[in-house]
Amino acid sequence: MNLQRIDIDNNFKQIIQEKIPNELIKTLNVPGSRNGQRYIKGCTVIDILNRLANYNWDWSIDKAFIQESVPYMKKGFKEAIPQKPVCHVFGTLTVHLQDKDTGNIISIKKSASGSQIINGNDTEQESIFKAAGTDALKKAASLLGIGTELYRDKEEQYIFDNMYNSLDYWEDEDIQKQYKKELQYLNNIQQKYSLSDYEIDETIRAWSNNKYTNFKKLPPEELNSFINYVKDTLAEDELGDIE
Repeated sequence: MNLQRIDIDNNFKQIIQEKIPNELIKTLNVPGSRNGQRYIKGCTVIDILNRLANYNWDWSIDKAFIQESVPYMKKGFKEAIPQKPVCHVFGTLTVHLQDKDTGNIISIKKSASGSQIINGNDTEQESIFKAAGTDALKKAASLLGIGTELYRDKEEQYIFDNMYNSLDYWEDEDIQKQYKKELQYLNNIQQKYSLSDYEIDETIRAWSNNKYTNFKKLPPEELNSFINYVKDTLAEDELGDIE
């Protein structure tokens, strides 16, 4: 197997590292061990993939079958309890990305399996392979980093955000020069109201609905919108407009 390094642009990294808006996160509400588990719908994963690869991705089903379940021998029972059959789908997600240095198109493949218990009436059973396929797609997408935050606890997410999530738009000197006036304006507001960097980061999370975790992750083109939000929140008008 030949591995090759691909230099992807910041847009890809930004989308992968964005927080999923709370409104798109669902909670499983069924009896069983998975009750309360957070998840996102298949359409949300598709939307993220479309943004991530500019619609240049494919999903293929490699294998699909029905498996009869083994009866469950519950403690204290004399006879085993029959279990419902399970639908399994194995698929491969292929994302086509462009190397920003060479311009070459590189295809990244991620394979995963999905499953669905077969129950309900004929109408529900009719779409069982679709449901299992969607489950497989979501798992394959998670191997790229889509939705992985749903599986982390608060401590793990904190470590990921502060140690492994290294994207920082504002390290770029050219960006600093381009947005010099805006940065100075935000600094003036911060000093006037004695706002700490932590408070600025908290405000960014509130303004973006957790899409951006801190100032480092704030895309430069969003800076003016964020400043306007801060001004409105503080009813700030004494500093005037950004010149």
